[in-house]
Amino acid sequence: MLSKRTWPCLMTVVACTGCATDTLFHDDFHADIAGNAPSDDPAGSPSGDIFYLSGSGTQSAEVIDTPAMGGKCMQYSNADVPVILRYAVCFSEVTPLAADQAFRAEWTGIINLDDQGSGLEVSLGDNHYSYMAVVRFKGGAVKAKTADSPEAWTTIGNYTENEKHYGLIEVNKAAAKYSVTIVPGGIASGWLDVLSTTAMQTSQPSLYFQYYEDKSGSGKYLLDDLLISKVDL
Repeated sequence: MLSKRTWPCLMTVVACTGCATDTLFHDDFHADIAGNAPSDDPAGSPSGDIFYLSGSGTQSAEVIDTPAMGGKCMQYSNADVPVILRYAVCFSEVTPLAADQAFRAEWTGIINLDDQGSGLEVSLGDNHYSYMAVVRFKGGAVKAKTADSPEAWTTIGNYTENEKHYGLIEVNKAAAKYSVTIVPGGIASGWLDVLSTTAMQTSQPSLYFQYYEDKSGSGKYLLDDLLISKVDL
């Protein structure tokens, strides 16, 4: 599920969150060429998943090879491009999902944001930019979104710049709830109401990364082992 490069304690977290998983998206960038944008067709299975950049190419996302991540990964940068062109999206292969089918998104990362640039949001949604769950990294704080209108957030912990971490967002469709876990750091949101029950009915769960503020900077997020899967909670 996670690559062999991810340390053992993260494997324990995954094992504790559920079992009987079925992969809908996976990208570890091993087959990509360093210096290029990630391929839009991730290597390996499943065959119908898609990695998408909203027009900015290597200005926002570039494959690099670094010991900090154990090899190749994606470097996602706070580029000086319009916010709408900053999306990096993992689209699952289209798969009919039962009304009570839970699913989750996972990633490994190293975050480094600067005070003058944009914060970063990681969202789990459908394939039309409608979200069930949103996590925000800004100024050392990690927040989970609890409402769209009016917009509301709850602080669930703090992140450490340049520290390798594992992120997990789970959606329990039967209960219409989502949760966020990030380790190390002991960040756990508990179960929160999903932001959109309509998005929750998707047959293509998708993971979104975006520098959401209209300002650029030197911020970078190294990302690897991007995974979306069905899970029995």
